[in-house]
Amino acid sequence: MTRNGFKYRDTRLTALVFTCYWLLSFFEGFISGAIGAVSKYYLILLIVYLLFSAKKLVVNWKQITILVWTVYYSISLLWSPHPEQGGLYVNSVISMCALLILFIGIPFTERFVQSNLKWVALSSFFLGVLGLFFSRPYLGHINSRMVLSLFGVQIDPNNMVGLYAYGVALGLYYIFNPRIGKHIRLYYGIGTLINTYDIFMTGSRSGIIVLVVLYAVVFFFRFEEETKTLRLFKRIVLIALAALAAYIVIRYMPRDALLRITGQDANLSFSDSTGRMERWQMGLKIWWETNPVFGCGWGAFECHGTFFTFLVDTGIIGIMLLGSTIASIAVDCIRKRKLDGMLVFVAGIIPSFFIGAQNKRLFWNALIVPIMILNTKKEK
Repeated sequence: MTRNGFKYRDTRLTALVFTCYWLLSFFEGFISGAIGAVSKYYLILLIVYLLFSAKKLVVNWKQITILVWTVYYSISLLWSPHPEQGGLYVNSVISMCALLILFIGIPFTERFVQSNLKWVALSSFFLGVLGLFFSRPYLGHINSRMVLSLFGVQIDPNNMVGLYAYGVALGLYYIFNPRIGKHIRLYYGIGTLINTYDIFMTGSRSGIIVLVVLYAVVFFFRFEEETKTLRLFKRIVLIALAALAAYIVIRYMPRDALLRITGQDANLSFSDSTGRMERWQMGLKIWWETNPVFGCGWGAFECHGTFFTFLVDTGIIGIMLLGSTIASIAVDCIRKRKLDGMLVFVAGIIPSFFIGAQNKRLFWNALIVPIMILNTKKEK
């Protein structure tokens, strides 16, 4: 089904609007801390711009599912024991759902998508470079967790992992993309190493999981033009890159952060969930004993894990609605061999599993960017 009357134009203004969105996605926490929450206004601007600049809007089941989930999630405030808690994220979640619905229905040119992917990577790399020089102990005294500090603002280390992971994901993609020039690949390789180092600096064990999965996806995933010889070469280079990253981390990373992330800290083993398992178990207990089908309502309990929180809030109905869409995006990326889409998906979704990211751009962009890649239309 197609709605006519919309005009999508790949113009300089469109490129500028999207570029500002990507920069805002990565620096939102610092900007909000310095001058206030401006992102909600920009999201409205972007939604309006897309509505009036789209050439056509294709309607499919993913959009309907997200729309139904958004309405259901909002209605669940009525039976939530803590609706004021859910109300804190209403504008952010509804805006991102609206944006996702629009992106699902808009086709993009290949050139435009590649341009946006590069801006996503550059935004993450810029954050990574700043992290090399301006990382400070988290909360001013936790030396085992070093995070970027700008304008006197710090972001939770686990959130920083997700923001750095986008650069690693797209860096790995472009390093082994045969369509990219050798010199450009070198720059992406340097950016990948920097962001990998920054992830270790956060002292987050979830960062290790993200890196392992990203490297594993590249190791086993194959480009369409990739021959057996190139595949072998790619895997050798990938192993060498991982070894180099490990050497840099061991050689230059602050000792406190290294001890924490490897589980050698006297007060923390690698398998220690630092309270996550307890919150997950408590959330599941509340969900099961209260209303497993319809959920406990938006804001009922923050599980310190996006998907556990969604399950508690919206129950089986809600998690099936949202989960089916998320799973279909991953399946489509695998089926259509979209390595870039799969890497971005991993970069945002895995960190979100370990934090409450329902109102974070790093979670929603992990769905939006793969959708853009899947909606790419080759130019004649």
